[in-house]
Amino acid sequence: LMLFGLIIAFRLDWRTTGIMSATVFYYWVVGSMMHTHIRYGLPMHSVLTVFAGLAIKEFVDRMRRVRGPTVRDGH
Repeated sequence: LMLFGLIIAFRLDWRTTGIMSATVFYYWVVGSMMHTHIRYGLPMHSVLTVFAGLAIKEFVDRMRRVRGPTVRDGH
């Protein structure tokens, strides 16, 4: 989900995604070499969760487009 969300985010806004990806890269590469305790990697997991959420949102939107409008949507 995170990788799929990262691809979607790059398509939507590559500059913002690049900044967020730099945070992940720093905590994954540099931070993990300097600090092995889990608490130093938690910001990376938070950013990756945002990308996973974007993937879920995109999946739900695509399923709604495939199924068409429903009664709950007010149509």
